[in-house]
Amino acid sequence: MGLSGGWCRGCTGAGAQHARSAALARERQIGTKLTTIDPIERLLQVAMWLDGITGDEVYPLVSRLCPYLDFRKPMTFREPAAEAHPYSQETVPWDSAIVGRWVAADAARRNLPPGTQVITLGRPSTSLSGWWLFRGSNNRNASGQAADAFVARSGAVVHAENPITDRGDILTKRLVPTGLNLRALSQLGRILDLRLPG
Repeated sequence: MGLSGGWCRGCTGAGAQHARSAALARERQIGTKLTTIDPIERLLQVAMWLDGITGDEVYPLVSRLCPYLDFRKPMTFREPAAEAHPYSQETVPWDSAIVGRWVAADAARRNLPPGTQVITLGRPSTSLSGWWLFRGSNNRNASGQAADAFVARSGAVVHAENPITDRGDILTKRLVPTGLNLRALSQLGRILDLRLPG
């Protein structure tokens, strides 16, 4: 589904022009309502607004709505559920570490309880509490789909290698740093109960 809700690559002529016009109208509408000054909060709101929208228009829209991001590298948007090369990594224009620290600080300010506990097995074992983001990593797993990400209460952004769920906890042998994809930013906005501008 494209930005107009029904646009497809096969559409031509007047239909394609109508879809582009509708997309620009929606962009102007959301752009005028995004009045928040905080760049991370604005990024999370944009991600929430774009959640479920697919296609080549997504990153250009993020670039126009969040002009402070670094888009100098060529980027392609891939759906987290879509298969790509196993163990590949998607390039994103935001700093996931800064986003993770901002989310952790905002959650602490709001007294938001963590949703998940991740336990690393081995000696010594460690335990982190935070928020699990389904298919939220910019890394791909063995099946070629986006891996899950985890934002700890400390603000660390990690991925659990070969996670196992046990009574609500996530068990893993190893946690590795990762980045957050656009879907993760949308999930974080909802966890923090950010509202889309009205």
